[in-house]
Amino acid sequence: MADNCSQFYTKLTECLKPKYQFSSYHRTGEMEYCPSHFDDWMICARAKLTPGAEKKEKLMMNTTHYKQKVEDASRKAPWDSKDPPEWANAR
Repeated sequence: MADNCSQFYTKLTECLKPKYQFSSYHRTGEMEYCPSHFDDWMICARAKLTPGAEKKEKLMMNTTHYKQKVEDASRKAPWDSKDPPEWANAR
């Protein structure tokens, strides 16, 4: 868990910049959804004010940052269940 909420605040302020939005649109074809960063920042702030480590951890699990980590960890490469493609072993 983050000791401070600066990483969430930084992502929020970065998301609000036009340059970032244009870059995101160029990369993905969509604008970045900034309210999710605001929600993450507020969840972190609430966790800082909540007594008890278990409650704080439970709150932090609601951030999109945490959910993305879990999703990325559960996503497997297509060849995980079988042999890797030939090009993956090329040296």
